[in-house]
Amino acid sequence: MSSDSSNNSKKVINLVAALCRGFKRTVTVDDETEKQHKSSAIESAERPPHLLVGVESLRSQDFIPFKSRSLTYNQLFESLECNYRIGLYGVKGIGKTTLAKEVIVKLYDESIKFDHIIFITVSKVSHMKEIQDIIAGELGVTLKEENEWERTETIMKRLRNGERVLLILDDVKENINIQELGFPFRDNCKVLVISYSKILCNSMGCKRLIQLEKLSKGDAWMLFKKHVGISDNSSLDVQHMGRKITKACEGLPNKIVVTASVLKGRPLEDWVKIFITLEKDRYDEGLIKAYAVLKFSHDDSNVKKAQSLCFLLCMFPQNIQVSIEMLVRLGTGMGIFGETEKYSDLRSEVLKIKSILIDSCVCFEDEGGDVRMNDLIWRMSRNNEFELCRIRQSKNKWVFSTIENNIHYLYYNDLLVEELEMDLLPNGCECTKVEMLLINVEASNYVEVLDAFFEKMTRLKVMSLSSNNFHPTIALKLPSSLRSLTNIRSLILSHWKLGDISILGVLQSLDTLDFDDCSLYEFPKAISTLKLRLLSLKRCQIERNNPFEVIERCLSLQELYYKDNKVSILDGINEAEENVQSGTFLTLNRYNLQGGKDSTSKCVCLPNIDVLISEAAFKYLVRGAQILHLKEMKRGWRNLIPEIVPMGDECMGDLVELGLESCLKVECLVNTQHNKSSVFSKLGELKLSNMDSLKELCIGDIPLDFLESLKSISIEHCAHLQGILFKKNTNLSHLKSVNLIDCQQLTFIFQLSIVQSLALLEELRIGECKLLTNIIEDGNGPKSNVLIFPKLKTLEVEGCDQLECILPLTFPRDIMLLQNLKISKCPKLKYIFYEEEDIPMSLQKVELCDMSNFFNISIESYSLFKRSSSRNYFKAKQKQYATKLRSASSIKILEEEEDGVNDHQISLISSSKSPPPQSQGLNILVVRNIKQLVLKDLHKIKYLFTLSTASSMMLEILIIDSCRELKHIIDIGDGREGKNFDVLLKLKELSISWCIELECMFGLMGDQNFNEIHIHLPSLKKLNLQNLLKFSISSMTWIYLKEFVLVQCPDFSVNPISNMMIHLDSNKLVRTTIEDIREMDKHFLSLETLTIENYKAENIFCVSGVKIIGQVRLGLQCLQLRNLPSMLYICVGPLSSFIFQNLNKIQITGCSKLRVLFPTSVLRYLPELEVLEIQDCNELKQIIEKDTDLKNNLLSPKPCFPKLEVLVVKDCYNLKCLIHESSDVPKVKTIRIERCAMLQVMFTASNNLRYLPELKNLEIKQCWGLEKITEEDHINFLQPCFPKLEVLVIKECYSLKNLINASNDAPNIQKIRIEGCAMLQVMFPSSNNSRFLPELKHLEIKQCRGLEKITEEDHRNSLQPLFPKLEVLVVNECSYLKSMINVPNLELLIIIGANELQVLMEGGEPRLKVLICSQLSRATLKQRILLKNIRHCFVHNCPKLSLKPTATFKEIKEKVLHEFDIDLQILLSEQHYKELVQVDEIVQSNVAQTVSWNYLPPSKLGLHKMCWLFVFATVFICGMLVVAREMMIVFAGS
Repeated sequence: MSSDSSNNSKKVINLVAALCRGFKRTVTVDDETEKQHKSSAIESAERPPHLLVGVESLRSQDFIPFKSRSLTYNQLFESLECNYRIGLYGVKGIGKTTLAKEVIVKLYDESIKFDHIIFITVSKVSHMKEIQDIIAGELGVTLKEENEWERTETIMKRLRNGERVLLILDDVKENINIQELGFPFRDNCKVLVISYSKILCNSMGCKRLIQLEKLSKGDAWMLFKKHVGISDNSSLDVQHMGRKITKACEGLPNKIVVTASVLKGRPLEDWVKIFITLEKDRYDEGLIKAYAVLKFSHDDSNVKKAQSLCFLLCMFPQNIQVSIEMLVRLGTGMGIFGETEKYSDLRSEVLKIKSILIDSCVCFEDEGGDVRMNDLIWRMSRNNEFELCRIRQSKNKWVFSTIENNIHYLYYNDLLVEELEMDLLPNGCECTKVEMLLINVEASNYVEVLDAFFEKMTRLKVMSLSSNNFHPTIALKLPSSLRSLTNIRSLILSHWKLGDISILGVLQSLDTLDFDDCSLYEFPKAISTLKLRLLSLKRCQIERNNPFEVIERCLSLQELYYKDNKVSILDGINEAEENVQSGTFLTLNRYNLQGGKDSTSKCVCLPNIDVLISEAAFKYLVRGAQILHLKEMKRGWRNLIPEIVPMGDECMGDLVELGLESCLKVECLVNTQHNKSSVFSKLGELKLSNMDSLKELCIGDIPLDFLESLKSISIEHCAHLQGILFKKNTNLSHLKSVNLIDCQQLTFIFQLSIVQSLALLEELRIGECKLLTNIIEDGNGPKSNVLIFPKLKTLEVEGCDQLECILPLTFPRDIMLLQNLKISKCPKLKYIFYEEEDIPMSLQKVELCDMSNFFNISIESYSLFKRSSSRNYFKAKQKQYATKLRSASSIKILEEEEDGVNDHQISLISSSKSPPPQSQGLNILVVRNIKQLVLKDLHKIKYLFTLSTASSMMLEILIIDSCRELKHIIDIGDGREGKNFDVLLKLKELSISWCIELECMFGLMGDQNFNEIHIHLPSLKKLNLQNLLKFSISSMTWIYLKEFVLVQCPDFSVNPISNMMIHLDSNKLVRTTIEDIREMDKHFLSLETLTIENYKAENIFCVSGVKIIGQVRLGLQCLQLRNLPSMLYICVGPLSSFIFQNLNKIQITGCSKLRVLFPTSVLRYLPELEVLEIQDCNELKQIIEKDTDLKNNLLSPKPCFPKLEVLVVKDCYNLKCLIHESSDVPKVKTIRIERCAMLQVMFTASNNLRYLPELKNLEIKQCWGLEKITEEDHINFLQPCFPKLEVLVIKECYSLKNLINASNDAPNIQKIRIEGCAMLQVMFPSSNNSRFLPELKHLEIKQCRGLEKITEEDHRNSLQPLFPKLEVLVVNECSYLKSMINVPNLELLIIIGANELQVLMEGGEPRLKVLICSQLSRATLKQRILLKNIRHCFVHNCPKLSLKPTATFKEIKEKVLHEFDIDLQILLSEQHYKELVQVDEIVQSNVAQTVSWNYLPPSKLGLHKMCWLFVFATVFICGMLVVAREMMIVFAGS
């Protein structure tokens, strides 16, 4: 019996395909559809013959009907007939899945049919939604909803049509709510749960539980004999050991089958090994399979190679992904895979051996093809349990030695640099026997290998040397002992700065050379003397010379990889090199230059490749390339073929991807010159961009097989591409995607004769093709009856000024799969389709933008020309061959003449300059499935839909923008007498903006508007109305509306919004004047976002004058009100009649008459509010209306805003009270108050308002009447008011006299910024040790003209520093400041404009690093303060300071202050800033002189002073001698 777990991650068996394919699948569930479905089921009672194949695929050929399981089998079969939910449970590997599959087959055999059987392996599915998607997909339902309830409801609705469905959930490991999946408790819906747990089946509601027991001894022995291939006549020893193995398998079928399959044909000794493993209770399916490869002896050479490859894999650390290319290089160097001439044959051998290891569970493969060894097998290999090798380990060194000849394989991981200088080999390891050396070095600087390191490693064949430090790369000096490696074949160097590598030229046996992320001085010419077969250069930096000059001389090279390298000085190939290298690269059969994956055989994507290599080499590479991207070719080639690649048989026949960019001379891809050889026969992707000279794809006759495999083409910015892109005789039968951008001279894309080959085209995108007149050039030749674009799904056209029509009228069209249509900026386009019947039924998204002459989707031409001839014929054919249209490559239908209509008449209609008369509406009558419609800048449209059209549409998104002539949305036509219409019932999003003439939803052309008609949009979730100056709605129903935006709609007649009609049931429309308002909850709870701007409403929600029973629960999450000048209150009603239980964010702006944000009509409890922003509300006096009635205070015992984190109030001039109690905002973190002139005290003392435990950021700006932040003394408070306050910013509060009592109120404050507080005299008073701020790091004081002291009294007697962590102190324009503070850890000091300051620094020597002083007329520096640590000093206009500048103002501003988060341009006034910038020129000379003196070394500094003293003494003595001589002369004369 096979495994009960599926190999695939998800396996879905649809009985429509497997059992009852004749049943008709349906999605809709109306009554008429149900009847049709039942009738089709009756007609298909006879099973089609081809279903037998599907059923037989479920039946296991190895299934054995065990006697011990017959009862369970019958129980499961009977349960599936009767019970809704069945649970089948048993241990892993017991055969539950196989049994379930066999029961399904028997159900079919017994004619017990299900319409659908859905089989899901739950353990392979990541989440519940994925299970629902699988179920919906099999039922033919699309789940686009994100809401779980809606997804469930969609599936349930689908299952109500009576179809019999069986859902099988296999390998269930955790509880699943089946009803949430969408499976109801119904007779027609059965569920089978397969799990290991009985409890789990019970918890999932299984009514019948069935346990699957283990096999009996007899059945287990029978199963083992069948799969191992023995009988009762086999030897007694074999049978005896077989019975022991069977017993060890514990009656589990999966375990028996795997073990027996491995042992089939193996000798008895291997049976014993397996038995020992099973006895140790180490069973693992992968382990048993691995034994077959690694443990057993084999004569098969492939298995021996697999053992050797496993040996290589186990050398690497556990869980390491090893690339195939690494294994190829290692295995080839060691000769594991034999000796072959072609390197590619060795790679193929590795891939074959890798498959053996993966199939035997020795290793696993990831998505990129890399392999990782099975953890269990890796550990067993390292423990030598497979006897592949002997392993010795010493810390991070491993020595792997072969058992036969004791050859050593060394792997060193994270080897320290110091260890390279020692003897690396552990005891017992001989240097002469080392054949593989893999070293990964942990280094951070220069690495030098000892010269004698490799002297004795003469047998070394493979070496990989890498560094862990990727950036920057570490310098490595290669030792001279490398010359001893005469047998080395593979050398891999990774992440090194190598410099000169010319020594590698002596390694004549080198076969593979690989550089990864290395820096080289140059690629030496000595490399060309080697007989390399593989050369790889990836992510390397080469300082000079063109490496291809050397590479082309490697005449034995078979594989070349050159990717992401940089050459600092790069020269092209000179003429002499051209002559020498004309025959190079002839042996190259695999190359990858810059792009593509390593698995790509031949890839050239290197810019300027044509000048880097010789012309002959370039042409050779291009001729054989599979992927070719050429950019900026310098040579003057005008085409690929024949100038680069000569015309011949299968010319460039292997090319699958071609890209040309900025090849300015190329005029065409192919110039056939009357030669019709096969060209580009396998090309699948073509990209052309910025080809200034490109005129055509092919000049001359179209070659054979030209572009016949093309799937995607993209042409961008080819200004001279002209005429018709694809001409006759071009076969585009595989083309799926066309993208054309900025091809200015292109007039047509397809010629009529090739349209029949476009059966697979799915995407057509055209942009900025100014001269394009038609997509298809139909000409005057014979007309075709081929249906064009039968699989087109996306059509986008933009910026085609001359485009007149999308598709011509001269032949039938069938684009019935079109889903997305986008047309924009096509001023001459008037219509898209010529008749309503042309419009594809599958159309789901339409976007029409900026089309000034656009009239309609289609011409309504039935009165003048009714095209019944060919149209009716094609309709009939479409129905007859509906199933063939989707798969046929081309469909031809003969044209017939009926009713006197012929091709000539059709041509007249298509070529007429003025279209037939049409209505002024957008006609989408037959597009029932369209889901998204976007209309923008359509100036000819008066209305969109007729009433009948709107009633039948499945539209979900409608966006209308700037349609200036639009009068109404729906034209009611003959339905003018009605008052209620069911239209657009599926509409979820409606957005209308800048339609200045739009008046209402319903209207009649030439007649009045019907504004009183009630609008019922039951599915609407988003309503966006903006800048509609005339638009109004009197009555609208929105049951599930989530977002409503109303901007600049002055005539919107619903005021207040809550007076809109509320839909209570299908037959009753009631206004909000009902007594029991609880009925409204389900409607208002759905609204999540409300935005109203520029509206004259006096209130938003109003139930005044109504006797309320209950409360109005509003589900709003975001409320935005902007520029509502007439609004007095947001909510009007009785006490606590409104509840905002989900409100998260409130933004109120420009509501000048609003006095109270939350009046008493709103329950004072907003549990989810996190952000409250109020701005420009001049009359606002209170945020929360204070309830004067003591009894009413009990209504809201909880905090008003328990989750509020951000409170912002700006420009509310009459606001007197911020909040009444701090308990209302216990979680507030940020408070920002600006321009609230009447606010005198921020936090009152009453009710302990000042305690805000989570407040971190407090900003108060331009509150000119503010006198205090906290109202009264805080001596009696036992806890800080703001224990977590970190930032305090106060700006332009002219009346403020006292700050917060910092040390008591905010002990953890880190940053204080005070500006423009003229009345503030002392920043930190002395009482209660308020000056001690242990966490303060940043203090800025600006323009506080009345400030005299930072701290009130002398601080010299203080036992501890006042500000122990203060690092930044800035004082600017505090002209009356007289004293500073002692700050021992200060690093930055800026003082400007403190004319009364006398002493710059108090206390001891600070750690000051940066000093800026300006305009300190009296300040001096104490003698004992030397400022030893200062690095940057700028001093200006400080006459009494004995300091000289060491840096300019500009230098400090640009290079230093960013470290301290200081911007002087913001900090200083504009005048001061300009002055200091100008001072730089004056100070520059002083700075240079000061720096030159200060930066002299101490030893030379003393010598310098002594020299000056010597000069001074010499001058003084000479002067004295001169004076003495003159005196002697005077005396002598006298």
